[in-house]
Amino acid sequence: MTVSSSVGVVTLDSGFSVRAASERPQLVAVEPARVTQGDEGEMVISVAGDVGDEVTVDLGRDIVVQSAQRDGDQIVVSYAVAPGAALGDRSVVVDDGTRVLTGLSIEVRDWSPAPQRTCGVETGALGWLGVVVGLLAGRRRPGPVGLKAES
Repeated sequence: MTVSSSVGVVTLDSGFSVRAASERPQLVAVEPARVTQGDEGEMVISVAGDVGDEVTVDLGRDIVVQSAQRDGDQIVVSYAVAPGAALGDRSVVVDDGTRVLTGLSIEVRDWSPAPQRTCGVETGALGWLGVVVGLLAGRRRPGPVGLKAES
């Protein structure tokens, strides 16, 4: 390879090589592909090809990568998603110091509490019968006060 500039000419015998797409390192899959606002956990990124041992992973704004460790053909990532993280897709970017790999994404979803499946009234042991009896007992009118029965 020869590089020419106004400063001079530099010739490198093995400046770079071009690989076929099937020979290049690549990201294959990410699990889980969906995370939730406020979530913390681990995800696994599967890789193919020659990826360096020291990797840096970027999951986008509002997702903190706490650690990323290469383990064979996988990268195990500890992450934390900000509670107010913007919703939508984020690119998964892996830098092994030699190259930057892209091609996968994860989705940040809205945190929502589990739906409430019961009524807000505490019915106790008797269930609805207890509620009805309690309402009727509250409507009972007391008898006259201060009158004594004559004998």
